[in-house]
Amino acid sequence: MGTLSRLELRNFRNVIQEDISFFPGINLFLGANGQGKTNLLEAVCYLAFLRSFRTHGWRELRRRGSDTMQLHGRFTHPDPAFRFELGVSQAERRSLVVNATPVDRASEFIHRFLCVPLVPEDRSIIKGAAAERRRFLDIAASQVHSAHVLHLQRYREALRQRNALLRQWTDAAARVCAAYDAVLVRSGAQVEWCRRSYVGELAAALAETSVRIGGPSSAPCSIEYCCPGVPREQPRQEVDALETILERALARSADRDRREGHTCVGPHRAELVVSMGGCLLSSYGSEGECRRAALALRLSCLKVLQDRRTTGRETVVLVDDVVGELDRTRRGLFFEAVLGADQVLVAATDTPVELRDVAAHVYSVESGTVRCA
Repeated sequence: MGTLSRLELRNFRNVIQEDISFFPGINLFLGANGQGKTNLLEAVCYLAFLRSFRTHGWRELRRRGSDTMQLHGRFTHPDPAFRFELGVSQAERRSLVVNATPVDRASEFIHRFLCVPLVPEDRSIIKGAAAERRRFLDIAASQVHSAHVLHLQRYREALRQRNALLRQWTDAAARVCAAYDAVLVRSGAQVEWCRRSYVGELAAALAETSVRIGGPSSAPCSIEYCCPGVPREQPRQEVDALETILERALARSADRDRREGHTCVGPHRAELVVSMGGCLLSSYGSEGECRRAALALRLSCLKVLQDRRTTGRETVVLVDDVVGELDRTRRGLFFEAVLGADQVLVAATDTPVELRDVAAHVYSVESGTVRCA
């Protein structure tokens, strides 16, 4: 879909009620710390992924004292006569609406527009647990491969049921487990294919982007995807071969799975290894190296989307306090890469030097209230 043209918030973080117009190009939100600038970016991110970049739960997103929170976004469309809208109302039960039509599944709602967040929390992609890197990879890959979310949901549900059987193993459980094995193999192979295909594109973009951001004398970043039970050299395009490999891996691991009470091989145990100059960043990277690698990863995601650009699929980029430790040259390279997006939402205490001579729509944010500056 296109760029964001309007955002309505109700009881979101410190926002009581706001109705904000957005524009293509740069939208700059200025204000002191703690006034709610990041909350606006977080709301846009939630409309894209039904997930915040600051918390895994929704209760922290609602305004203190409120039982619900609501978001509504309106987006541009290649056909001016067509209006595209997304809405989410979150209480104990979640309500999702696409163009005034309720939808039941998250997979029917997310990724309706392309969004790339660049936020301080991205450091967890590098230094966090393997689950953080899998989450990053799956969200990014699903913006390129639309079926990835559905395959992932099917895989996770089959995995949950299989693990429950493994914890209470009986002869009857063995027969039921075979059915879940079949789903794990089919869906798992699709998950593996999507991940491996995307990592191939991302790795190529990262080799270039990491040097651009770090400078010619810096070591390039690299990534490698590893899944227990699947050889690293397995060609990513062969789904049938991946099914066979996963089926054999589950069979080899059957006794161990029963002993430990959970499934020990498969995409849910995969790792995305991020290195810089051959150094494993999750274990040995400095703060500066990890932050630069996180920036390079996100900018590489943006490059993959732009390289695949199609009509009506504009890219929205969210930028929040990620350039403070970059020198002047690297800041310039960063903004040069970011400003190639169709719409950029920037949260800052003051106008970045690199944006002072660039046309921008400027807003002031104070105590959750947004005004055109």
